[in-house]
Amino acid sequence: MNKLIKSWCFIVFSLFIVSACTDRDGEGNQIGYADNGDCYVIDIAAMESVENYKELIREIAFIPLETNEHSLLAHIDKVVFHKGKFYVHDRQFAALKVFSEEGKYIRSIGNIGRGPGEFTTLMDFLLDTEEDKLLLLSNNERAVMEYDMEGNYLRTMQTNVFASSFAKIGDRFHYFINQNDNDVSGPNNLIVMDENSRVLDRFFPFPETFNVMLPDHSFLLGNANGALFHPTLSDTVFQLTASQEIYPKYVFDFGDKALPLPMRTSYEAYKSDERYNYSRLGDRIAETEHVISFNFLDGRSVIPSAFCNRKLVDTVRGKKILKPLRLGFPISNSPVLGLMEDDTFITYLRAEYADYVRNRVSFNELVRENFPDFYALVPELKPGDNPVLVTFKLEFP
Repeated sequence: MNKLIKSWCFIVFSLFIVSACTDRDGEGNQIGYADNGDCYVIDIAAMESVENYKELIREIAFIPLETNEHSLLAHIDKVVFHKGKFYVHDRQFAALKVFSEEGKYIRSIGNIGRGPGEFTTLMDFLLDTEEDKLLLLSNNERAVMEYDMEGNYLRTMQTNVFASSFAKIGDRFHYFINQNDNDVSGPNNLIVMDENSRVLDRFFPFPETFNVMLPDHSFLLGNANGALFHPTLSDTVFQLTASQEIYPKYVFDFGDKALPLPMRTSYEAYKSDERYNYSRLGDRIAETEHVISFNFLDGRSVIPSAFCNRKLVDTVRGKKILKPLRLGFPISNSPVLGLMEDDTFITYLRAEYADYVRNRVSFNELVRENFPDFYALVPELKPGDNPVLVTFKLEFP
């Protein structure tokens, strides 16, 4: 890979700070990198809450996931929609469940255990549409399990790294390590391997003091050019391409609330933020042709989802600025966890939200008037049921 790119990545992530798609060395000189001119600065301070946000929703659907002894989900971490089926990942239950487009349970992929094709953790999964295969990443087993689309176990690829998530770009596998230093990865957050698990490259070194896993920041949803990658404690999202380029795609400007440099380079300093004075980017980011969605921590507050219209760009001193929007219920309650065709996002509502509708008069009226399809589900939902998937498409003026 281009030595200039590798050198720049090392400098940036030794400092753990990027500003407005450029960086400067210790003497104030600007550091060069491979920039395709498509880098955006997302101005968090300019974020607005849109009162008439429902006018932005072109389509919305509520899909209750069937609840039975085989389909139970504790939490939803990722959703992939493919050929009329939802593939739903639950990291807590180490489960990958398949549901129909109407939410009917179809099957589970893999089993918990220590036999061939079994796993004790399930960190992430990929759907390889070119080969019609499912790839499941297990941290404890340090391996990727391969299945066909019917859930039949095919083989195991031993990676020998402790990875939290992964992406496949062409014939290369990119593994996010998340401070899990070992003999294969070393102190690097991104390891590139071939299909035989031979290491091809290592990127984004992390400070030696960070020897514990942090809230996941890794590969992001939706990207036709390869994959988007968010290194730990960085305010920058990088584009990884099939031609082995790395360049910044989005820089999140938190202003005075940006995590200070000492907290990015020392775990002791990082965990000392008892007052939660700072903001940092979350781990749920999705990009479509026209919209980017993301979540972040704003001090003690969690912002589950915000959206930027990628077409509405302000240019300030040569920088392309995007202004985020916050939308209301039901889109604001959970992060975007998947994408469908044609700019459609996937999020979810916990079944417990039905209790809010039942027990709060004002909320009951709001949901009945604005989201009658969800209101119709309320009598059927009870605590402990599987979540309701929400698919929606936004259309900005």
